[in-house]
Amino acid sequence: HFSFTTWYLVSFDLLFPCDATDLCWNNQNMNRFLMPKSAFVKANMCYDKRSIIEYNDHCFTYHAVTRSPEVPYGNTFLVHTQVVITNRGNNKCGIVCSVEVEFPNGPPMIGRQIKSGARAGTAESFVLLGETVCRYADEYP
Repeated sequence: HFSFTTWYLVSFDLLFPCDATDLCWNNQNMNRFLMPKSAFVKANMCYDKRSIIEYNDHCFTYHAVTRSPEVPYGNTFLVHTQVVITNRGNNKCGIVCSVEVEFPNGPPMIGRQIKSGARAGTAESFVLLGETVCRYADEYP
């Protein structure tokens, strides 16, 4: 029987992997990862900080802030993502994902293109998260 708590424990390792190179504290994790090349930019390193916002028997929520300093204008924006996974009972869950781009010092001339690229890349990661949920749900009947 695949419970919400079991899925959470499995997904926690995927969303918040900690090893000797990561800095983890108080339900926060700093990661670095290679973002594959896209139509807009070449492959580049990204850095994010993820925090658990809520965790209970009904849902859990995490928030991430990502920096991409290697892309053009990468030091001018932050990408905020939030994922809420809810327990719908009967071995079902729901996922709500959101993304927003922040320009702390105001948007550059190409702000719209930056937002579009960030949303496209983040949407791909949300699809992968959904596929991972389905794969683990199938493995834990």
